[in-house]
Amino acid sequence: MLERIGGFALGLLLFVALTVLEVPAAPAAQAASGVVYVQGAAFGTGTQVSSLRVQLTKQVGAGELLVGWFSQYDAAGKVGVSDNVNGTWTRAASSLLFGGAGDNALYYVQGSKASTTGVTVTVSSLSATYLQGTVADYSGIATSAALDQMAVAKGVSATMATGPTRAVGAGDLVFSALVTGGSPQSAIAGSSQGLPYTARASSGSGSAFEEDILAGAAGTQVGSAKLGASTDFCAVVATFRPLAAGASQPPTAPTNVKATTVTPTQVGLSWTASTDNVPVTGYTITRNGTVLATTSATTFSDTTVAPSTNYSYTVTASNGSGQTSPPPPRSQSPLLRVPRSARFRPWSPRCPRPTAHPVVARSPWRVAACTR
Repeated sequence: MLERIGGFALGLLLFVALTVLEVPAAPAAQAASGVVYVQGAAFGTGTQVSSLRVQLTKQVGAGELLVGWFSQYDAAGKVGVSDNVNGTWTRAASSLLFGGAGDNALYYVQGSKASTTGVTVTVSSLSATYLQGTVADYSGIATSAALDQMAVAKGVSATMATGPTRAVGAGDLVFSALVTGGSPQSAIAGSSQGLPYTARASSGSGSAFEEDILAGAAGTQVGSAKLGASTDFCAVVATFRPLAAGASQPPTAPTNVKATTVTPTQVGLSWTASTDNVPVTGYTITRNGTVLATTSATTFSDTTVAPSTNYSYTVTASNGSGQTSPPPPRSQSPLLRVPRSARFRPWSPRCPRPTAHPVVARSPWRVAACTR
């Protein structure tokens, strides 16, 4: 029987309390191929629902891979997966039944759009059922034709093994995950081609679990794990091609964006340079939602301001391949008011608590540089 993992329902939409095992990043967290594990989660429901939401709370960079193993127990139709940034995810060809009419499937997004606030993944079913699975986020993966090979398997055992994929080249990301019908209490990462998997996320009872090898060896790949007790399982192993050597990724977002000068006729800005695996070629300055200028420096002077006017500035970076960084967090986008006259007294405003609207000082004689 399918284990019921603790959660709570809000109507037909469930916001799930996640039991997540995060493995601390070690010096080898970034593979020689450049693949990096960013974040992940394991989830499940304790009641029958038609939809649930899973939060990936860390920033998602442009071009990253989102991938997961998703399950609906003994319910007709296909489990559905989408998120609030990219929309509907791509379903891989291979899948497994779970229960008499359930569904287990690998879904992924290659070349994700950027989101500084993470993504909300929605898992859905055509009818109320028990939903279960894992999800992970990686950078350094090819943004097209990313999925290389995969294999799926189900069985009843304390040892999970998927069987081999077709042979792949060295350096692929090897992703493996499982869900179980019982409660094995634990899951221990296995190995493939002599390389150990790293455990990434797990439910408290081990009934939803994911692991990876950031740079696999050449050859066939298998998903493997040791469970705390024998139970029925459905598992997957999938390999994803890394970003080609020398290929560029989007730059990181500029940081420490701040106003250095504010007068009735000029606003000076500065920021900390973005980083990339290829040279960053320039920065785009946006004012009140409209592109204002580009520069290769980490400073800019806006001489087109008008007195007694509120302005909000955002800076993004780009590289020679035309890729653009995500915008910096809202807390690092200066919100300010240009004074009416050069004759003003220095003033340090007390900024109100953040709201959904720009926070500015209202005195025409004083400069407010409130950031949130």
